[in-house]
Amino acid sequence: MKIGMNKNIVVLVALMVILLPGQASLWGHTLPDGSSCGGTHAPKTQNPELKEEHAGHDHGAPTDDDHAGHAHAAGESCGASAAIKHAGHAHAVGESCGTSAGHDHGLKADVGLKPVAELYSMGCEHGINSVKCDDCRYEIGAVKITDMLAKMVKTDVLHKTKLKQAVNFRGELEYDNNLLRTVTSPVLGVVATMNVRVGDSVKAGQLLAVLESRELAGTALELQKLSSELGLAQKKYEREELLSSKKIGTAESLQNAKQAYDSLLLENKRLRGQLRIMGVSVGEIDKVENGQDSAALFGRLSLTAPVNGRVTKVFTTIGGAIGEYQPVAEIADISKLRIKAFVGEKDIMSLLENAKANNISGYLRVGAFKDIKFDVKFVGVDSEVSRGTRLLGVNLEVNNPDELLRPVMFAQGELFLGATEEYLLLPASAVFKDDSKNYVFVEHEDMFLMREVSVDYNYSEYALVKSGIKEGDKYVVEGSFLLQSDVFRGKMGAGCAH
Repeated sequence: MKIGMNKNIVVLVALMVILLPGQASLWGHTLPDGSSCGGTHAPKTQNPELKEEHAGHDHGAPTDDDHAGHAHAAGESCGASAAIKHAGHAHAVGESCGTSAGHDHGLKADVGLKPVAELYSMGCEHGINSVKCDDCRYEIGAVKITDMLAKMVKTDVLHKTKLKQAVNFRGELEYDNNLLRTVTSPVLGVVATMNVRVGDSVKAGQLLAVLESRELAGTALELQKLSSELGLAQKKYEREELLSSKKIGTAESLQNAKQAYDSLLLENKRLRGQLRIMGVSVGEIDKVENGQDSAALFGRLSLTAPVNGRVTKVFTTIGGAIGEYQPVAEIADISKLRIKAFVGEKDIMSLLENAKANNISGYLRVGAFKDIKFDVKFVGVDSEVSRGTRLLGVNLEVNNPDELLRPVMFAQGELFLGATEEYLLLPASAVFKDDSKNYVFVEHEDMFLMREVSVDYNYSEYALVKSGIKEGDKYVVEGSFLLQSDVFRGKMGAGCAH
Protein backbone atom coordinates (compact mmCIF):
# COMPACT_ATOMS: atom_id res chain seq x y z
CA MET A 1 0.00 0.00 0.00
CA LYS A 2 2.85 2.42 0.97
CA ILE A 3 4.78 1.58 -2.24
CA GLY A 4 1.75 2.44 -4.36
CA MET A 5 1.26 5.81 -2.64
CA ASN A 6 4.95 6.70 -3.11
CA LYS A 7 4.71 6.01 -6.86
CA ASN A 8 1.64 8.25 -7.13
CA ILE A 9 3.46 11.12 -5.36
CA VAL A 10 6.46 10.83 -7.71
CA VAL A 11 4.20 10.96 -10.79
CA LEU A 12 2.30 13.97 -9.41
CA VAL A 13 5.51 15.93 -8.75
CA ALA A 14 6.79 15.16 -12.27
CA LEU A 15 3.54 16.50 -13.84
CA MET A 16 3.79 19.71 -11.80
CA VAL A 17 7.35 20.34 -13.02
CA ILE A 18 6.29 19.82 -16.67
CA LEU A 19 2.98 21.72 -16.60
CA LEU A 20 4.01 24.66 -14.40
CA PRO A 21 7.35 25.96 -15.76
CA GLY A 22 6.27 29.52 -15.09
CA GLN A 23 6.38 28.96 -11.34
CA ALA A 24 10.18 28.59 -11.24
CA SER A 25 10.38 31.57 -8.92
CA LEU A 26 9.03 29.34 -6.21
CA TRP A 27 12.30 27.43 -6.09
CA GLY A 28 14.80 30.13 -7.17
CA HIS A 29 16.03 32.10 -10.15
CA THR A 30 19.18 33.26 -11.77
CA LEU A 31 20.75 36.58 -10.83
CA PRO A 32 22.16 39.03 -13.40
CA ASP A 33 25.74 37.91 -12.71
CA GLY A 34 24.79 34.32 -13.47
CA SER A 35 24.71 33.18 -9.87
CA SER A 36 21.80 31.36 -8.34
CA CYS A 37 19.54 32.82 -5.71
CA GLY A 38 18.37 30.30 -3.25
CA GLY A 39 15.89 32.70 -1.67
CA THR A 40 12.26 31.77 -1.33
CA HIS A 41 9.85 34.18 -2.98
CA ALA A 42 6.06 34.24 -2.95
CA PRO A 43 4.28 34.12 -6.34
CA LYS A 44 3.43 37.47 -7.98
CA THR A 45 -0.29 36.84 -7.71
CA GLN A 46 0.08 36.58 -3.93
CA ASN A 47 1.52 40.13 -3.57
CA PRO A 48 0.15 42.50 -6.24
CA GLU A 49 1.94 45.50 -4.66
CA LEU A 50 5.31 44.14 -5.81
CA LYS A 51 6.02 45.25 -9.38
CA GLU A 52 9.27 43.36 -9.61
CA GLU A 53 10.19 39.87 -8.36
CA HIS A 54 13.30 41.25 -6.70
CA ALA A 55 11.81 44.41 -5.23
CA GLY A 56 13.21 44.78 -1.69
CA HIS A 57 15.59 41.85 -2.28
CA ASP A 58 19.15 43.07 -1.84
CA HIS A 59 21.80 41.20 -3.83
CA GLY A 60 24.89 43.18 -2.89
CA ALA A 61 28.28 42.78 -4.48
CA PRO A 62 29.54 39.19 -4.24
CA THR A 63 32.70 40.25 -2.48
CA ASP A 64 30.70 41.75 0.38
CA ASP A 65 28.71 38.58 0.93
CA ASP A 66 30.28 36.08 3.34
CA HIS A 67 28.67 33.25 1.38
CA ALA A 68 29.55 34.34 -2.16
CA GLY A 69 29.40 31.34 -4.48
CA HIS A 70 27.92 29.39 -1.59
CA ALA A 71 24.95 27.30 -2.72
CA HIS A 72 22.08 26.54 -0.35
CA ALA A 73 19.54 23.79 -0.57
CA ALA A 74 15.89 24.58 -1.17
CA GLY A 75 14.21 26.45 1.67
CA GLU A 76 17.49 27.59 3.33
CA SER A 77 17.99 31.25 4.07
CA CYS A 78 20.89 33.07 2.41
CA GLY A 79 21.85 34.70 5.70
CA ALA A 80 21.71 31.55 7.81
CA SER A 81 25.47 31.36 8.24
CA ALA A 82 26.53 34.87 7.49
CA ALA A 83 28.16 35.28 10.86
CA ILE A 84 30.82 32.65 10.07
CA LYS A 85 33.09 32.92 7.02
CA HIS A 86 32.97 29.54 5.24
CA ALA A 87 33.29 30.77 1.66
CA GLY A 88 33.12 27.94 -0.85
CA HIS A 89 31.98 25.58 1.89
CA ALA A 90 28.87 23.52 1.01
CA HIS A 91 26.47 22.10 3.60
CA ALA A 92 23.25 20.19 3.32
CA VAL A 93 20.24 21.71 5.01
CA GLY A 94 20.64 21.60 8.80
CA GLU A 95 24.06 19.87 8.56
CA SER A 96 26.87 20.88 10.89
CA CYS A 97 30.45 21.50 9.86
CA GLY A 98 31.65 18.54 11.90
CA THR A 99 29.79 16.07 9.65
CA SER A 100 30.18 17.85 6.32
CA ALA A 101 32.32 16.30 3.63
CA GLY A 102 35.66 18.01 3.18
CA HIS A 103 35.59 19.68 6.61
CA ASP A 104 36.98 17.18 9.17
CA HIS A 105 37.25 18.41 12.76
CA GLY A 106 38.87 15.15 13.91
CA LEU A 107 42.39 14.90 15.30
CA LYS A 108 44.87 15.94 12.61
CA ALA A 109 47.54 13.48 11.54
CA ASP A 110 50.79 13.38 13.53
CA VAL A 111 49.93 16.39 15.72
CA GLY A 112 51.04 14.33 18.72
CA LEU A 113 54.59 14.34 17.33
CA LYS A 114 54.82 18.00 16.33
CA PRO A 115 56.83 20.39 18.53
CA VAL A 116 54.67 22.34 20.99
CA ALA A 117 55.76 25.64 19.49
CA GLU A 118 54.53 24.51 16.07
CA LEU A 119 51.17 23.44 17.53
CA TYR A 120 50.70 26.87 19.08
CA SER A 121 51.43 28.55 15.74
CA MET A 122 48.96 26.48 13.69
CA GLY A 123 45.92 28.42 12.45
CA CYS A 124 42.36 27.31 11.88
CA GLU A 125 39.63 28.18 9.34
CA HIS A 126 38.31 30.79 11.72
CA GLY A 127 41.37 32.96 11.18
CA ILE A 128 42.93 32.46 14.65
CA ASN A 129 45.40 30.04 16.22
CA SER A 130 43.86 26.60 16.62
CA VAL A 131 44.89 26.39 20.27
CA LYS A 132 42.84 29.51 21.03
CA CYS A 133 39.77 28.43 19.09
CA ASP A 134 37.08 26.75 21.19
CA ASP A 135 35.79 24.92 18.09
CA CYS A 136 39.09 23.75 16.61
CA ARG A 137 41.65 23.28 19.38
CA TYR A 138 40.83 19.62 19.74
CA GLU A 139 42.02 19.12 16.14
CA ILE A 140 45.55 19.50 17.51
CA GLY A 141 44.81 17.41 20.65
CA ALA A 142 44.51 20.36 23.03
CA VAL A 143 42.12 20.70 25.97
CA LYS A 144 41.82 23.97 27.89
CA ILE A 145 42.44 23.68 31.64
CA THR A 146 39.52 25.02 33.64
CA ASP A 147 39.21 25.20 37.40
CA MET A 148 36.70 22.35 37.36
CA LEU A 149 38.82 20.18 35.06
CA ALA A 150 41.91 20.76 37.20
CA LYS A 151 40.03 19.29 40.18
CA MET A 152 38.93 16.21 38.22
CA VAL A 153 42.34 15.08 36.95
CA LYS A 154 45.54 14.15 38.74
CA THR A 155 48.95 15.13 37.41
CA ASP A 156 52.55 14.26 38.23
CA VAL A 157 56.03 15.26 37.08
CA LEU A 158 58.03 12.71 35.09
CA HIS A 159 61.25 11.75 36.86
CA LYS A 160 63.82 9.02 36.32
CA THR A 161 63.31 5.93 38.46
CA LYS A 162 65.99 3.50 39.57
CA LEU A 163 65.05 -0.02 38.52
CA LYS A 164 66.54 -3.24 37.28
CA GLN A 165 65.79 -5.00 34.01
CA ALA A 166 62.43 -6.72 34.43
CA VAL A 167 61.37 -10.12 33.10
CA ASN A 168 57.70 -11.09 33.36
CA PHE A 169 56.83 -14.62 34.40
CA ARG A 170 53.84 -16.76 35.24
CA GLY A 171 53.48 -20.14 36.84
CA GLU A 172 51.83 -22.31 39.47
CA LEU A 173 52.56 -22.56 43.18
CA GLU A 174 53.51 -25.96 44.53
CA TYR A 175 54.77 -27.64 47.71
CA ASP A 176 58.43 -27.58 48.67
CA ASN A 177 59.37 -31.27 48.50
CA ASN A 178 61.75 -30.89 51.44
CA LEU A 179 58.86 -29.72 53.61
CA LEU A 180 56.41 -32.45 52.59
CA ARG A 181 56.10 -35.55 54.79
CA THR A 182 54.23 -38.82 54.35
CA VAL A 183 53.41 -40.63 57.62
CA THR A 184 53.38 -44.41 57.16
CA SER A 185 52.51 -47.35 59.38
CA PRO A 186 55.60 -49.28 60.53
CA VAL A 187 53.53 -52.33 61.54
CA LEU A 188 50.69 -54.54 60.39
CA GLY A 189 47.52 -53.66 62.21
CA VAL A 190 44.19 -51.87 62.39
CA VAL A 191 43.42 -48.14 62.71
CA ALA A 192 41.97 -47.65 66.20
CA THR A 193 41.54 -43.86 66.08
CA MET A 194 42.04 -41.14 63.46
CA ASN A 195 42.61 -37.80 65.17
CA VAL A 196 42.96 -35.39 62.23
CA ARG A 197 41.19 -34.42 59.03
CA VAL A 198 42.38 -32.98 55.75
CA GLY A 199 43.18 -29.28 56.13
CA ASP A 200 43.91 -29.43 59.88
CA SER A 201 46.90 -27.48 61.11
CA VAL A 202 49.23 -29.64 63.22
CA LYS A 203 52.37 -29.16 65.27
CA ALA A 204 55.37 -31.47 65.34
CA GLY A 205 54.66 -34.32 67.79
CA GLN A 206 50.86 -33.90 67.64
CA LEU A 207 48.87 -37.17 67.64
CA LEU A 208 47.59 -38.15 64.19
CA ALA A 209 46.30 -41.73 64.68
CA VAL A 210 46.50 -44.79 66.94
CA LEU A 211 47.11 -48.27 65.54
CA GLU A 212 46.63 -51.69 67.17
CA SER A 213 49.10 -54.42 66.21
CA ARG A 214 49.54 -58.03 67.38
CA GLU A 215 53.08 -57.98 66.08
CA LEU A 216 53.90 -55.00 68.27
CA ALA A 217 52.34 -56.56 71.36
CA GLY A 218 54.25 -59.81 70.82
CA THR A 219 57.60 -58.05 70.45
CA ALA A 220 56.99 -55.94 73.57
CA LEU A 221 56.10 -58.99 75.68
CA GLU A 222 59.17 -60.83 74.38
CA LEU A 223 61.37 -57.93 75.44
CA GLN A 224 59.78 -57.85 78.90
CA LYS A 225 60.36 -61.59 79.37
CA LEU A 226 63.91 -61.32 78.15
CA SER A 227 64.54 -58.48 80.52
CA SER A 228 63.78 -60.77 83.48
CA GLU A 229 66.09 -63.50 82.14
CA LEU A 230 68.78 -60.95 81.51
CA GLY A 231 68.63 -59.84 85.14
CA LEU A 232 69.10 -63.40 86.40
CA ALA A 233 71.90 -64.06 83.95
CA GLN A 234 73.66 -60.92 85.08
CA LYS A 235 73.46 -61.95 88.74
CA LYS A 236 74.78 -65.45 87.96
CA TYR A 237 77.67 -64.03 86.00
CA GLU A 238 78.56 -61.62 88.81
CA ARG A 239 78.49 -64.51 91.35
CA GLU A 240 80.74 -66.75 89.26
CA GLU A 241 83.08 -63.85 88.79
CA LEU A 242 83.25 -63.40 92.59
CA LEU A 243 83.91 -67.12 93.23
CA SER A 244 86.60 -67.17 90.61
CA SER A 245 88.34 -64.22 92.27
CA LYS A 246 88.46 -66.22 95.55
CA LYS A 247 89.76 -69.33 93.78
CA ILE A 248 86.61 -71.20 94.68
CA GLY A 249 84.75 -71.45 91.36
CA THR A 250 85.96 -73.05 88.18
CA ALA A 251 86.98 -71.17 85.05
CA GLU A 252 84.46 -73.19 83.00
CA SER A 253 81.53 -72.05 85.16
CA LEU A 254 82.62 -68.45 84.84
CA GLN A 255 82.92 -68.76 81.07
CA ASN A 256 79.46 -70.34 80.70
CA ALA A 257 77.86 -67.65 82.85
CA LYS A 258 79.49 -64.88 80.84
CA GLN A 259 78.44 -66.46 77.54
CA ALA A 260 74.80 -66.76 78.67
CA TYR A 261 74.75 -63.18 79.88
CA ASP A 262 76.27 -61.79 76.68
CA SER A 263 73.83 -63.76 74.54
CA LEU A 264 70.80 -62.39 76.40
CA LEU A 265 72.27 -58.87 76.26
CA LEU A 266 72.50 -59.07 72.48
CA GLU A 267 68.93 -60.33 72.21
CA ASN A 268 67.82 -57.46 74.40
CA LYS A 269 69.42 -54.96 72.04
CA ARG A 270 67.79 -56.67 69.06
CA LEU A 271 64.30 -56.44 70.55
CA ARG A 272 64.78 -52.83 71.62
CA GLY A 273 65.89 -52.00 68.08
CA GLN A 274 62.92 -53.78 66.60
CA LEU A 275 60.51 -51.82 68.79
CA ARG A 276 62.22 -48.58 67.71
CA ILE A 277 61.68 -49.55 64.07
CA MET A 278 58.02 -50.15 64.91
CA GLY A 279 57.79 -46.57 66.08
CA VAL A 280 57.85 -47.09 69.85
CA SER A 281 59.64 -44.31 71.69
CA VAL A 282 62.69 -44.94 73.89
CA GLY A 283 60.67 -43.99 76.95
CA GLU A 284 58.00 -46.58 76.19
CA ILE A 285 60.64 -49.24 75.55
CA ASP A 286 62.24 -48.52 78.93
CA LYS A 287 58.83 -48.97 80.56
CA VAL A 288 58.42 -52.36 78.86
CA GLU A 289 61.91 -53.44 79.89
CA ASN A 290 61.38 -52.35 83.50
CA GLY A 291 58.05 -54.18 83.72
CA GLN A 292 55.95 -51.00 83.84
CA ASP A 293 52.64 -50.50 82.07
CA SER A 294 53.07 -49.42 78.47
CA ALA A 295 50.74 -49.05 75.46
CA ALA A 296 53.18 -51.19 73.48
CA LEU A 297 52.36 -54.20 75.67
CA PHE A 298 48.78 -53.89 74.41
CA GLY A 299 49.92 -53.46 70.82
CA ARG A 300 48.87 -49.78 70.65
CA LEU A 301 51.07 -47.48 68.59
CA SER A 302 50.64 -43.70 68.35
CA LEU A 303 51.53 -41.97 65.07
CA THR A 304 52.55 -38.31 65.49
CA ALA A 305 53.26 -35.40 63.13
CA PRO A 306 56.96 -35.19 62.19
CA VAL A 307 56.80 -31.46 61.30
CA ASN A 308 54.63 -28.40 61.70
CA GLY A 309 52.19 -28.05 58.82
CA ARG A 310 48.80 -28.94 57.46
CA VAL A 311 47.26 -32.32 56.78
CA THR A 312 46.96 -32.50 53.01
CA LYS A 313 45.83 -36.13 52.66
CA VAL A 314 44.37 -38.95 54.81
CA PHE A 315 44.72 -42.41 53.31
CA THR A 316 42.72 -44.57 55.73
CA THR A 317 39.73 -44.64 58.07
CA ILE A 318 38.98 -45.91 61.57
CA GLY A 319 38.78 -49.70 61.58
CA GLY A 320 40.66 -50.05 58.34
CA ALA A 321 43.35 -52.68 58.05
CA ILE A 322 46.77 -51.27 57.39
CA GLY A 323 49.93 -52.86 56.10
CA GLU A 324 53.56 -52.31 56.88
CA TYR A 325 54.81 -48.99 55.40
CA GLN A 326 51.35 -48.17 54.09
CA PRO A 327 50.70 -44.36 54.10
CA VAL A 328 48.32 -43.04 56.74
CA ALA A 329 48.48 -39.28 56.22
CA GLU A 330 50.44 -36.55 54.42
CA ILE A 331 51.60 -33.32 56.05
CA ALA A 332 53.02 -30.25 54.33
CA ASP A 333 54.69 -27.21 55.81
CA ILE A 334 53.33 -24.39 53.59
CA SER A 335 55.19 -21.58 55.36
CA LYS A 336 57.48 -21.80 52.36
CA LEU A 337 56.36 -22.71 48.83
CA ARG A 338 57.92 -23.19 45.43
CA ILE A 339 56.77 -21.86 42.09
CA LYS A 340 57.67 -23.20 38.70
CA ALA A 341 57.81 -20.02 36.62
CA PHE A 342 58.29 -19.85 32.86
CA VAL A 343 60.13 -17.21 30.82
CA GLY A 344 60.59 -16.74 27.09
CA GLU A 345 63.71 -17.62 25.13
CA LYS A 346 64.61 -13.96 24.58
CA ASP A 347 65.22 -13.56 28.33
CA ILE A 348 67.20 -16.76 28.91
CA MET A 349 70.68 -15.34 28.26
CA SER A 350 70.26 -12.42 30.63
CA LEU A 351 68.63 -14.70 33.20
CA LEU A 352 71.49 -17.21 33.19
CA GLU A 353 74.18 -14.51 33.33
CA ASN A 354 72.62 -12.90 36.38
CA ALA A 355 71.93 -16.28 37.99
CA LYS A 356 75.68 -16.96 38.09
CA ALA A 357 76.23 -13.60 39.79
CA ASN A 358 73.32 -14.27 42.18
CA ASN A 359 71.83 -10.97 41.06
CA ILE A 360 68.15 -11.87 40.66
CA SER A 361 65.24 -10.69 42.78
CA GLY A 362 61.52 -10.38 42.14
CA TYR A 363 57.97 -10.70 43.35
CA LEU A 364 54.74 -12.48 42.50
CA ARG A 365 51.03 -11.79 42.77
CA VAL A 366 48.00 -14.09 42.86
CA GLY A 367 44.42 -13.36 41.91
CA ALA A 368 43.13 -13.76 45.46
CA PHE A 369 45.43 -10.99 46.78
CA LYS A 370 46.01 -8.65 43.86
CA ASP A 371 47.26 -5.78 46.01
CA ILE A 372 49.92 -7.83 47.82
CA LYS A 373 53.40 -8.45 46.44
CA PHE A 374 55.16 -11.59 47.69
CA ASP A 375 58.95 -11.50 47.40
CA VAL A 376 60.50 -14.48 45.63
CA LYS A 377 63.97 -16.00 45.83
CA PHE A 378 65.68 -17.43 42.75
CA VAL A 379 66.63 -21.11 43.28
CA GLY A 380 67.62 -22.41 39.86
CA VAL A 381 66.55 -23.20 36.28
CA ASP A 382 65.50 -26.36 34.49
CA SER A 383 68.05 -28.28 32.45
CA GLU A 384 66.08 -27.88 29.21
CA VAL A 385 63.48 -25.73 27.47
CA SER A 386 59.95 -27.10 27.21
CA ARG A 387 59.46 -28.74 23.82
CA GLY A 388 55.83 -27.69 23.62
CA THR A 389 55.96 -24.08 24.75
CA ARG A 390 59.63 -23.20 24.11
CA LEU A 391 59.72 -21.66 27.58
CA LEU A 392 62.39 -22.16 30.24
CA GLY A 393 61.30 -23.30 33.69
CA VAL A 394 62.64 -21.21 36.57
CA ASN A 395 62.43 -22.47 40.15
CA LEU A 396 61.55 -19.80 42.70
CA GLU A 397 60.93 -19.88 46.44
CA VAL A 398 58.43 -17.69 48.30
CA ASN A 399 58.02 -17.27 52.06
CA ASN A 400 54.46 -17.75 53.24
CA PRO A 401 54.42 -17.27 57.03
CA ASP A 402 50.76 -16.23 57.14
CA GLU A 403 49.75 -19.10 54.83
CA LEU A 404 47.89 -16.76 52.46
CA LEU A 405 49.31 -18.58 49.47
CA ARG A 406 48.27 -22.14 48.66
CA PRO A 407 49.65 -24.72 46.25
CA VAL A 408 48.11 -24.86 42.76
CA MET A 409 47.35 -21.12 42.85
CA PHE A 410 48.20 -19.43 39.54
CA ALA A 411 50.74 -16.63 39.98
CA GLN A 412 52.45 -14.03 37.84
CA GLY A 413 55.14 -11.49 38.59
CA GLU A 414 58.47 -9.99 37.65
CA LEU A 415 62.11 -10.95 38.03
CA PHE A 416 64.60 -8.09 38.29
CA LEU A 417 67.98 -8.77 36.73
CA GLY A 418 71.36 -7.07 36.93
CA ALA A 419 72.44 -3.75 38.37
CA THR A 420 70.06 -0.88 39.09
CA GLU A 421 69.70 1.68 36.29
CA GLU A 422 67.66 4.85 35.83
CA TYR A 423 64.64 4.79 33.54
CA LEU A 424 61.85 7.17 32.55
CA LEU A 425 58.71 5.31 33.60
CA LEU A 426 55.07 6.26 33.17
CA PRO A 427 52.29 4.59 35.15
CA ALA A 428 50.53 2.22 32.76
CA SER A 429 47.24 3.94 33.62
CA ALA A 430 48.51 7.25 32.18
CA VAL A 431 49.03 5.79 28.69
CA PHE A 432 46.07 5.24 26.34
CA LYS A 433 45.73 4.03 22.77
CA ASP A 434 44.11 5.45 19.67
CA ASP A 435 44.49 3.90 16.22
CA SER A 436 47.19 1.56 17.63
CA LYS A 437 49.29 4.54 18.82
CA ASN A 438 50.16 5.33 22.43
CA TYR A 439 49.34 8.75 23.86
CA VAL A 440 49.64 10.67 27.11
CA PHE A 441 48.34 14.12 28.09
CA VAL A 442 51.04 16.66 28.99
CA GLU A 443 50.33 19.98 30.71
CA HIS A 444 51.63 23.09 28.89
CA GLU A 445 50.68 26.56 30.11
CA ASP A 446 46.85 26.55 30.27
CA MET A 447 46.38 23.46 28.07
CA PHE A 448 46.56 19.70 28.25
CA LEU A 449 48.23 18.50 25.02
CA MET A 450 47.81 15.00 23.64
CA ARG A 451 51.33 13.73 22.90
CA GLU A 452 52.24 10.54 21.09
CA VAL A 453 54.76 8.42 23.00
CA SER A 454 56.83 5.35 22.25
CA VAL A 455 56.88 2.94 25.20
CA ASP A 456 57.83 -0.60 26.16
CA TYR A 457 55.68 -2.52 28.63
CA ASN A 458 58.55 -4.34 30.34
CA TYR A 459 57.04 -3.67 33.75
CA SER A 460 53.55 -4.77 34.76
CA GLU A 461 52.65 -1.42 36.36
CA TYR A 462 54.77 0.95 34.31
CA ALA A 463 55.56 1.81 30.70
CA LEU A 464 59.21 2.44 29.84
CA VAL A 465 59.40 5.73 27.91
CA LYS A 466 61.48 5.67 24.72
CA SER A 467 60.36 8.98 23.18
CA GLY A 468 57.56 11.56 23.09
CA ILE A 469 57.84 12.93 26.64
CA LYS A 470 60.88 14.13 28.56
CA GLU A 471 62.01 14.32 32.16
CA GLY A 472 60.37 17.20 34.00
CA ASP A 473 57.16 17.19 31.91
CA LYS A 474 53.93 17.35 33.87
CA TYR A 475 51.55 14.61 32.72
CA VAL A 476 48.06 13.39 33.56
CA VAL A 477 48.09 10.31 35.80
CA GLU A 478 44.36 9.92 36.41
CA GLY A 479 41.36 11.29 34.52
CA SER A 480 42.77 11.22 30.98
CA PHE A 481 39.48 9.66 29.79
CA LEU A 482 37.78 13.00 30.47
CA LEU A 483 40.26 14.73 28.18
CA GLN A 484 39.93 12.04 25.53
CA SER A 485 36.17 12.58 25.29
CA ASP A 486 36.77 16.23 24.40
CA VAL A 487 39.59 15.58 21.93
CA PHE A 488 37.77 12.81 20.13
CA ARG A 489 34.45 14.60 19.74
CA GLY A 490 35.39 15.31 16.10
CA LYS A 491 35.46 11.60 15.50
CA MET A 492 32.05 11.24 17.11
CA GLY A 493 30.37 13.73 14.76
CA ALA A 494 30.64 16.95 16.80
CA GLY A 495 31.59 20.25 15.16
CA CYS A 496 30.82 23.90 14.73
CA ALA A 497 27.13 23.72 13.82
CA HIS A 498 25.50 26.53 11.77
